[in-house]
Amino acid sequence: AASVAMTSKITVWHDRPGLRLAISEIATMQCCYSSTNEHLTIKWMKHVMISHNTTDSSLVDDQLNRVEIKNANKIINTKELKCSNLILDDIVVNDTALYQCALTEKNTNNTPIYTPGTFLQVYEPINMILGISETSKNSIITAEGVFLLLFVLLPGIALICKSKGLNELEKRKGREEENIYE
Repeated sequence: AASVAMTSKITVWHDRPGLRLAISEIATMQCCYSSTNEHLTIKWMKHVMISHNTTDSSLVDDQLNRVEIKNANKIINTKELKCSNLILDDIVVNDTALYQCALTEKNTNNTPIYTPGTFLQVYEPINMILGISETSKNSIITAEGVFLLLFVLLPGIALICKSKGLNELEKRKGREEENIYE
């Protein structure tokens, strides 16, 4: 059920469909297959979309300092698989592409069998204007709330007290005027 394509000799297993990482991180992609043929050549291919229906395919150069390819055996559901790991160090935006393994039999001109591949998306992280923690931000917002409350309530209470005092003064004046008439 987990196999994607099958020939008489090679069964290709599903890859991780997508990987989204920030610039400068390490990208690790894996392709796995099972085969009765021990004489297979594994090459990693990079497919970059140029326009709507045009892609540029190139061989991943493992001679670069930041590229490493490791081959290993792995057991999944009691089946022994051969896996190839592509490790890209210090990734950049131009590394965004679909990465696939191309499996070919050695010393033949057969068409390669491709794994489904992993799409690597490299993004540039948002730079924070204030590099402070969430706890500090919450403390600042709480302090702003307290100040806002004080600056709204204190003048309001002062006005209420002042108007209450003025009302009492007017009542006294009214009583004094009544006393004068008596």
